[in-house]
Amino acid sequence: MRTELKFYEVKEEKVKFLEQNKDIVLATSLENRVTARYVRYASEGLTIIFFTLTNLKKVAQIKSNPKVALCLHDASGRNASIEGTAKIVSQQEEEGKRLAEIIKKKHKGYFEWWYAHAPELIVFVKVTPTLIVSYVYTDEKKPALEYLDLQDKTAYQNIIWEEQESSPDDWLAFACSTESTNGFWPSSDTVSFVCVRYMKKNLKAIWILFGSCTGPRR
Repeated sequence: MRTELKFYEVKEEKVKFLEQNKDIVLATSLENRVTARYVRYASEGLTIIFFTLTNLKKVAQIKSNPKVALCLHDASGRNASIEGTAKIVSQQEEEGKRLAEIIKKKHKGYFEWWYAHAPELIVFVKVTPTLIVSYVYTDEKKPALEYLDLQDKTAYQNIIWEEQESSPDDWLAFACSTESTNGFWPSSDTVSFVCVRYMKKNLKAIWILFGSCTGPRR
């Protein structure tokens, strides 16, 4: 079931979430091979910014295929899976100088160490998200996926599972031995009844599992 949400409210929540974290998993691909790694990032709105070295695999992958995916999760349980487009920016460009300042504000020591040791290899990457999906719980405590579609400027939730209401037909009684010689097949004359809850569509599977001990002992 889809429930519409307020786009700008959800967007602002994601902006704050990105600001409050510092490491994110980045997945890139080239020639049907996908690789993933953590990167230390800064953010500007929903734009994700990080620096890397030109001799690393992800630079070649992004140049060939700028479509990337990212994900992060914090200790409170908040999470986000992000799809977006990456762009490589050199440090000689004015935009590169601006991105360097954004990163230094959040990771000053980390950036300065790399800049002191390998300045000629540093490039910046900025990722513009197109879709952000989070696993959440609704106000009724139901698990759902929350979507922030930045292309269509929509936000909504889809409940992914709802517990079925109980009915008298939702319970099945079967009898089996309390002892076993091979892990399941009855070997004792002591027989117990056990009630299990089941979904009607799975009744056949349950009969296969428990059919061997539903009849009387001979």
